[in-house]
Amino acid sequence: MKNSLFFSVMLGLFLVNLPGTAQTNSPIPFLDTFESYPEGTALVAGTNGWYGSETNITVQTNIFSPYIAGTNSVGTQSVQIPIDCTLSNQFTNNTHTSIWFQIDMRLALYNGENLPEVNTNAAIYFYINSNGYAVIHDGPASPATNWIVMDKVITGENAEQMNETNWARINIHQDFTTKTWDLFVNYILITNNIRFVNTNLSSLNSLGCYNGNSTTTFMDNVWTMTTNPPDMSQHGSNWLPNITGDTSSFTCAIMGGSTHSATQTYNIWKTGYYDMWFTNTISGLTGPQSWLSLMPATGTSTGNPGSYQQMTVT
Repeated sequence: MKNSLFFSVMLGLFLVNLPGTAQTNSPIPFLDTFESYPEGTALVAGTNGWYGSETNITVQTNIFSPYIAGTNSVGTQSVQIPIDCTLSNQFTNNTHTSIWFQIDMRLALYNGENLPEVNTNAAIYFYINSNGYAVIHDGPASPATNWIVMDKVITGENAEQMNETNWARINIHQDFTTKTWDLFVNYILITNNIRFVNTNLSSLNSLGCYNGNSTTTFMDNVWTMTTNPPDMSQHGSNWLPNITGDTSSFTCAIMGGSTHSATQTYNIWKTGYYDMWFTNTISGLTGPQSWLSLMPATGTSTGNPGSYQQMTVT
């Protein structure tokens, strides 16, 4: 089975095959900042893997993200997606079980009275409602109650309301092993472990954006990769690693006039999307402390199952 992403704004991973068109697929990793095209280029018929449903899906220079992905340079172009148009990109030779998307959007908010029809070939399906909140589809295409308004972030605080004036950075992580995905907006983890619409999907096939709203939407800096987006580690938020230990205190009893050596071991690990680097130090003790040492002095916890960092106190 092939996977696809769809968003409307509606955004999603979804399967798009245009009738009568020989598809040109893009490799992964894939990055398009839309800076290399002549102004007015129509993204149709496989231009860098892009297939627009209409010729007015073009690269323009009036509205664009303030920077170019992966650089400190200022951007000057983006792609416009007019009303009732779809822009998609096909991917090839993808056997990866973990996929990240990074996309900059100046969104058109959806104010329609009816819920969007869900593509049953999709893994991911969500849109941004008229209040500026992401509305995700969790699980199979039916029932309709699987639509959830994300007005809170994963830690319970109020979610930031997106609007049609400011750019929003959207990060999506797909796990094809667990058939779930995670949504970040402006580096804030909105929610995680969202179920695929189609749980039979095993790999990424395409990325698609349909503008089902009343104004033009703009997209920039589309980045598809198999590793964590590099700038997320620089803008860490509520998804940063948490540290957990299995022992909270250590004691050592030595009888007077005798020599005694004791060793105690504890484990430390992290939860989150990035590896955790740590340093062991001794503090708060007075007098000679030659009896107390920690090994190792530094280390890394990856958080993988069964992969914790064991430390010894002597």
